[in-house]
Amino acid sequence: MGMLLDAAAGMTVIDGCADSGCDLMVVDRVEAATSSEVPTIVVTSLAEDDHLSRPGIRQIGKPIRRQALVEAAHALLTDDDGAGRADVSSNATGESVSLAAYRILVAEDNAINQEIVCEILNEWGCSVTMVADGAEALARLDAYRFDLVLMDCQMPGMDGYEATRAIRERERKESGRSHQIIVAVTANAMVSDRQKCLDAGMDDFLSKPFRQDQMLAVLRRHLDPDNTVGDAGDVDTAVDSVDDAALDRLRGMQRPGRPSLLRRIVGLYLETSDERIASLRAAAEAGDAAALGFAAHAFKSESANVGAVALAATLQELEFAGKAGQLEGVVALVNQAEKEHARACESLRQLEEIKNEESVPVPV
Repeated sequence: MGMLLDAAAGMTVIDGCADSGCDLMVVDRVEAATSSEVPTIVVTSLAEDDHLSRPGIRQIGKPIRRQALVEAAHALLTDDDGAGRADVSSNATGESVSLAAYRILVAEDNAINQEIVCEILNEWGCSVTMVADGAEALARLDAYRFDLVLMDCQMPGMDGYEATRAIRERERKESGRSHQIIVAVTANAMVSDRQKCLDAGMDDFLSKPFRQDQMLAVLRRHLDPDNTVGDAGDVDTAVDSVDDAALDRLRGMQRPGRPSLLRRIVGLYLETSDERIASLRAAAEAGDAAALGFAAHAFKSESANVGAVALAATLQELEFAGKAGQLEGVVALVNQAEKEHARACESLRQLEEIKNEESVPVPV
């Protein structure tokens, strides 16, 4: 059995074997090594195997057809099954998305990523130009005007960091050259990676694999700020703040004749989570990495349990930063966590189980 793990793409492609348990073992090992769920395509000569039917895995048959590979990758990275992802042609409120006036330069060397990003941007009406490395990006920027550049950080030859530094240097030296908006696209999501992008001169950051709503939020933040939902530091602005699937899991645990479990759990979260945010801020401002990691870890699981998935993701970054002792940029992440927390709490307060009660009981 062969395997290709492309860290830049944020995806694993496995050449499957006859034993589906063998394939699943490889998937589990990759996820353990990366501490995250890795989208996986299993290439198999067998009929579709029910053992491989789990979230984050797509099967395609041999011989491999390019279209089948692209469609499987697109489904994994955009979650066409609908779990918390926005439709490519609409935002969270269902209104039509149109970015037809904008020219986007995409610097990306991975062919699958090129196909996916191009499809999404074209459906939104963008005019897309694709290049495979930083040197090509510089050449295109010399010849044409672009409203925004999506710049992959890890590319052969001239990478995204070097290309961005060169662009900023040209802007400093050439009078009349306007500021080029550059959004970093990288498989790395640590605080230090974000800071490295900012230090290179990039304006914003997308972590692979990203959701369509995350890309839309970033584009609107820079291209169409009047239509941006939320503040400039938000990442998940176009997606609901609370994941219904998590709330449904709590509802499914309800025992007949007992007080509402969801109401009790949400009530406790609403009463205690402000203190969690305060602890995060205190640790970040004091430069206490251990305290930051500890506070983020506890708050992450609590937030995930009530469906605050965007907040939980930010808290995971803070947890990693604290454990690694990497404190550069954590105050900005705490600011982001505060905004995500406020949105999540507002969504939780709008639940029918909460609105129908004059006060939220706290479990004893």
